[in-house]
This record gives sequence, C-alpha cells and structure tokens, in this order.
Amino acid sequence: MLLNEHEEMKRRSKELLEFYHKKARGWETDEVADLTEAAALDWLFSLTETLDIWRKKADGVMTDGEVILGYANLGILLEGWLTLYLTVYLEDFRKDAKKNLPSQLTLERLIQFIRKNVWNDGEKKQQWIAWMDGIRKKRNAVHAFQYRDIGTNKELKADIEKYDKFIVDQMSAPLYKNGDFIADYTE
Repeated sequence: MLLNEHEEMKRRSKELLEFYHKKARGWETDEVADLTEAAALDWLFSLTETLDIWRKKADGVMTDGEVILGYANLGILLEGWLTLYLTVYLEDFRKDAKKNLPSQLTLERLIQFIRKNVWNDGEKKQQWIAWMDGIRKKRNAVHAFQYRDIGTNKELKADIEKYDKFIVDQMSAPLYKNGDFIADYTE
C-alpha cells in the first residue's frame, strides 16, 4: 500500500464529510442538506482515523476480537459511505428504491441496491461489489451466536488498503460531482 494513497483517502474523507455535514446547503437540495447535516458524518471521519489502529496492529499478532473489531470498523465506514452516496443522489435513489431513504437500508440492502441499480455492469464494478459483500460478512462476526469466517490480520490489512482505493477511486469522485466545488464552499 502506498502511504500517499492512505493519506489521500483521509484527506478526501475529511473534506467531503465536513462539506456534506456542514456546508452542503445551497449546493444540494434542502432535503439532502437536511439529511447530511443531521447525520453523524463527523463520527465517520473519527472512525476513518481509527482504521490506523488496525492498520498498525495487522502487521503483528491480533486476537480474534481485534480482527472482528477491525472488520466492524470497516463495515461501519462502508455502510456510512454508501448511505452518503445514495443520499447525495437521493432523487435517483427514489426512482428505484422501495424505501424512502438510504439510511433505512441495512448494509446488505445497500450493497444489493448498488449492485442492481448503480454498478450493474462491468467486471471491475462487480469486483468492488464482491469486496463490499466480503466486508459485510466479516463485519457480521460481531454476532457471536452464529459462527462466521472472520479472516486473518493479513486479510484485514489488505482490506483496509483496498478501502483506501475504494474511497479515492469509487466514492469520492462522484461526490465531488462537479470538479472543484468544494474549494468554493470550504473557504
């Protein structure tokens, strides 16, 4: 993993989450601005920084509990970003959704919606869908009364590195929507 890619993911995450949480009004519809202002997007950035704990620990020995918490961290972030993405594109979401708001969907349903309505073509997109579903399954290991494969610390590290690419390549570009609008609204 390139450290620059990780730092770029953190930079974009901070910029986009702050923008949609505090400054989207006037750029987005009032409904989208209301939803993103009410969301705990600041928590998503805090959880983004928490990934550094698992990134460092993954090079050594990790307990099963630490691996599970690492995947829980990744799953929460993935769910948050997919929800934000679909909220920003709320009008498009409502054309195809049975629910009124993306926040009413579970992570599994978010992934299914993305698979069916957003990324329904292309092998590369389907690889991202498979990766997201793998994160979801490992994240669900927090439910202790049903055994699940939790993966290894090496798999966790690889998935965290892939998460960096996911945010930079798949999530942030569509959320910027129109080039450098962030600079116009963050100064």
